[in-house]
Amino acid sequence: GLGVSDSSAPRNYFDRLSGVTVFEEQGLLGGSDHTIARDGVAERLHGMAATPSLFRLLGVARALGRSSTDEEGEFGSEPRVMLSHGLWQQLYAGDPTVVGSDLVLTGQPFTIVGVMAEGFSFVDPDARFWVPLVFTEPQKQNPIANNFYNIGRLRPGATREQAQAQVDSTNESMLEALPRLQVLMTDAGFHTTVEPLQDLVVRNIRGPLYMLSAGALFVLLIGAVNLVNLTLAQARLRAREQALRMTLG
Repeated sequence: GLGVSDSSAPRNYFDRLSGVTVFEEQGLLGGSDHTIARDGVAERLHGMAATPSLFRLLGVARALGRSSTDEEGEFGSEPRVMLSHGLWQQLYAGDPTVVGSDLVLTGQPFTIVGVMAEGFSFVDPDARFWVPLVFTEPQKQNPIANNFYNIGRLRPGATREQAQAQVDSTNESMLEALPRLQVLMTDAGFHTTVEPLQDLVVRNIRGPLYMLSAGALFVLLIGAVNLVNLTLAQARLRAREQALRMTLG
C-alpha cells in the first residue's frame, strides 16, 4: 500500500482554506492505524484519517449510513468511523444494522456512522476504515509535519495556474510569519506543486492512487520535500563534519 505521503502540513491546509479561493472544497488526509481485538487476538488494521470535507469533495456513494460531519472533525468530538465494504463484511457479515454501534479501536469505542460502497478506494487501496482527522489548535499551526495529502476541487471556470498562484502566495505569507523557519525552509527548497489528480493517477506517482469517481477538476497538492527528514540529514552531515574536524585537529 501507499501509506503516508510527505506532502502538506496542517498549517498549509488551514492557510489554504482561506487563502486559496479558487477551490470550492478542500480535504486533508493521512494514514491512521489501529488495533482491534477479535476472539482474544489483536489484529492491526490500516486505515485513513481524513477531514470530513473530503467525502463531500469526492462525491462518493456509501452502502450504508453517512460520512462524518464537520462537527465530528473538531477536537473533543466523540470518535466516529466509516468502514470499508470489506471490513464490514469481515467483522459484521454484512449486517445492515451495524450503523450506530461501536467498534473498539485501540481500546477506544468509535461509533460506526457509515459503510463505504463496495470497491471504493482512494489514495491508499489498503485502507480498511476512515476516521475524522482532528487537530488541536496548536497542531493546526504546525508547518513541519508535512505527511498529509491536501486535495482540492476547483471552482467552475478556475484554472490550475490560478490555484498555483494562490498556493504560492499562501506559502510566502506563511514563511513571512515564521522568520525562525524561513531560512531553513527556503534552503530546503520548500514549495508546493499543484497538479491535476488524474495526471498523477496516470503517471502512478508515489504508488497507486485510486478513486471511485474522478473529474478533471480534481487537483492534488504535493509539497516537494520532507522537511523533517531533510533537517535530520543536514544535522547528521554537520555532526560528521565536526567529528572529522576534531579528528584532523
